[in-house]
Amino acid sequence: MTGQFVGYIAFTDEIRLEANEAIKVFKKNNIKVLIATADNEKTAKAVSDKLGLDGYYSEVFAHQKVEIVKELQAKNEFVDMTGDGVNEAAALAQANVGIVIGSGADVAAKTADFILVNSNPQDIANFIWKSDL
Repeated sequence: MTGQFVGYIAFTDEIRLEANEAIKVFKKNNIKVLIATADNEKTAKAVSDKLGLDGYYSEVFAHQKVEIVKELQAKNEFVDMTGDGVNEAAALAQANVGIVIGSGADVAAKTADFILVNSNPQDIANFIWKSDL
């Protein structure tokens, strides 16, 4: 069977149940939710559709995330950027409020306004309501 294709393996991240609940809270309070991801268009659209997001940006590099934040701010949008890694550091700094979730990369944690220690998306909704952002 040398040289014959016999199958493939696909890996995906599961969407956390808490993410769905957090999105419901945001939507109930008229907060737009967008995703900016390095993932391909098909994956970004699938996540956006499954969670009922207001839109998505796919195949986005770190510098493009900053531009997205600036673009939204130019439209007088108040931008809360949430992320957990190096790719979000500059966008976290540019946002009106930057929130790092989980352990986060050191550089992201240094540029964010707030750090949430758990990787639970529901904590973002809880944090916003308790802090009156």
